[in-house]
Amino acid sequence: MDLIFNILTVLEIICVEFIAIWTLSRKKHSLFISLGLYVTITFLLMLFMVFIAVKLPNYGNGNGRLMVLGVLYFIPALVNYAGDVKSRIIIAFYSFSYGLAGFAMAVRIGYLFDENYLSVTVLVAQTLLYAVTLPMYLRFSKHQFISYIQKACGRQKNLLIRYTIVSFLLIIAYNNTMVMDVSMIKKLCVYLLLIYFIILSYSLCVSYLRADDDNQELSELTRKDRLTQLGNRIALRSSLDKMASENEAFYLIFLDLDHFKSINDKYGHSSGDRYLQAFSDMLRECSKEEDLFFRYAGDEFICLTCDDMLYKKLEELNTRKIRIDEMDFLGVSVGMARYPDEAESISELLELSDKRMYDFKRAKDMSLKP
Repeated sequence: MDLIFNILTVLEIICVEFIAIWTLSRKKHSLFISLGLYVTITFLLMLFMVFIAVKLPNYGNGNGRLMVLGVLYFIPALVNYAGDVKSRIIIAFYSFSYGLAGFAMAVRIGYLFDENYLSVTVLVAQTLLYAVTLPMYLRFSKHQFISYIQKACGRQKNLLIRYTIVSFLLIIAYNNTMVMDVSMIKKLCVYLLLIYFIILSYSLCVSYLRADDDNQELSELTRKDRLTQLGNRIALRSSLDKMASENEAFYLIFLDLDHFKSINDKYGHSSGDRYLQAFSDMLRECSKEEDLFFRYAGDEFICLTCDDMLYKKLEELNTRKIRIDEMDFLGVSVGMARYPDEAESISELLELSDKRMYDFKRAKDMSLKP
């Protein structure tokens, strides 16, 4: 009977960790495919528990030595989800630490009662702990911790990787130490201090990242084009460097307004400025993520995106009858290139997308000729 309760306890930990990682990560595969790898590893783990673990010394006393096998779930955590590798590592160990912390705390509570019912007591305590803390954990992680991970630089992510792995190992080490012949009340107090240390340390990391984010917001004053409020060349270069360093494919779309000089010549430069501002608003309407767009030069704009369908939306601006004050919208030429498939460097990416934009412009001019 104890073996059944132990298996249920382990399965509950696995389910909670899966829910946490699934909720906090960028999806790469369907839920069915993602669950498949978890189920396979879980089946192998259950075979190990039933036929090998039960024969090991001190099995079932809550020492937590087998908790290290949770590292096996690092495999699906990396394979099943998208985003840069560092973020996936952080989210994985961050979720592992939460799942195992609930188990370790439940063991400490279990020892406060009759040890003959340790397995069932641990399961009940663990279930109650997850029921109370999981919603709060997910809410904090999704809206605070994860949002700052996404904004963190490489150095900050390296720090967070070390911290989450150390936290994971600390929980295992402390839980193993707790089975020594010491008062259960003292053990519970020590473990509460450990949990407080981890929570406090995570809070410090979040505060550090928030402070860094505030500094970045101040620097936005020098990264915005004053006329259109889109990113300028400084912001473009920074975004290009960041996206290229994450080793994820993305698209650069080059845009050039058609016959913009005629607008300035016919209506004046102030009207030309309003034309540029109106076009910037049109770009924002094409995507909710307005920080994708940058003003590259006078009437030239650039878009960085992972969505290849955005090119089609931008191209379709030419089919719309748009009136800007007393001026008609004269259209825009677009050219797109994919990094790193079609260009190995940022300069090649800009050059290729620029060339395709001019090919688009020439083809459009040729189609208008009688």
